[in-house]
Amino acid sequence: MAWNSISSTVIPAVKAQIAVYPAYNFTVTGHSLGAAIAALATASMRAEGLDFLTYTMGEFRTGNPAWVSYIDSLQAPGRYFRITHTNDGVPQTLDHAMGYYHHATEFWELEPFGANNTQDCPGDDNAECNNSVPGIGLLGDNGVDGINAAHLCK
Repeated sequence: MAWNSISSTVIPAVKAQIAVYPAYNFTVTGHSLGAAIAALATASMRAEGLDFLTYTMGEFRTGNPAWVSYIDSLQAPGRYFRITHTNDGVPQTLDHAMGYYHHATEFWELEPFGANNTQDCPGDDNAECNNSVPGIGLLGDNGVDGINAAHLCK
């Protein structure tokens, strides 16, 4: 709903700016709910033929397997970066039992933070990355909600 309420204004404005500045590149980005909105914006703008990078941080699962396949089909490798933090619970809050899945590809930031501690997690909902941390998510074993200190970047 949030993206739909502004898309008819944003898409023509982006196209107008590209017409004026054809050498410029643009990026779609968002954190948490903004990341989910960025996923919707990416789908909508790619359908309009726009080419750009997308970076999301702390994106929760946004759809069912058909949605995941659709998002994956729209993005060329190296054009969409879904970044998660070591123990951020939000990416796990909407789970498979509820019918939700992550699209590709996750980049998992491990502690201590740095270029050498980022793991490339190919594929959809990679179980070797954020999903591998036990006890985080909506109803984690340790009682941690999805919105925890890691999600808030504290």
